[in-house]
Amino acid sequence: QLPWRSVLLQAAGLGLMSGQDPAVFHGWPTHALQRFLGPDRYGKVLAFARRSARKMVGPLDAKARELGIYSEELNPLFECCFSPAGTLALFPRQLLRNPLPTDLPAQVKLNFMGFSYFDGGDAALPDDLQAFLRAGEPPLVFSMGSSVAFMIPDIYKEWSRICTRLGLRAVFLTADQTMAHDSPRTQIAVPWVSVAALFPRCKAVISVGGIGVCAQ
Repeated sequence: QLPWRSVLLQAAGLGLMSGQDPAVFHGWPTHALQRFLGPDRYGKVLAFARRSARKMVGPLDAKARELGIYSEELNPLFECCFSPAGTLALFPRQLLRNPLPTDLPAQVKLNFMGFSYFDGGDAALPDDLQAFLRAGEPPLVFSMGSSVAFMIPDIYKEWSRICTRLGLRAVFLTADQTMAHDSPRTQIAVPWVSVAALFPRCKAVISVGGIGVCAQ
């Protein structure tokens, strides 16, 4: 019975709950489908999709039944994620439709907080990376983003080949992943660095457009 507030890291999830403001996903023409069907019919398509995905949360529903709080109308992946006391939206108001969609669930009450930066601040870059940056032209920097985190070795291998073919220097941010091949001397892979310190020293940032890199 403790009071709580929910936190929303990105706007895309709301696009799966609103027929008025469709999220734009790579490979999924949701915005085109919404224009074709119109907001009302598109909203019904979304509602059907949410009901169909309900089986994904079977264990949560089983626990809710055990606690006597199961609701057929409230989906743990959607409506139940939002506190009736309000949701802290950690992104700018401009990332959503203006005015806000009117067909969102009643418990979606957004308090826009703006981006919450965690980028390493003024942390010094590792010595090997600093030496690499001093040794030539500003490089490209490749940031993985959560949507491709488990495909990094293969994706970075292809991007490495492209950089080699184009004669471009490159920095690959790998987190806890490892490169699937040996990099040439014009490329370097580093696990975690301060992007606030790195990005200004690079020619361009290549990413999947995740919310963190977009914020930076």
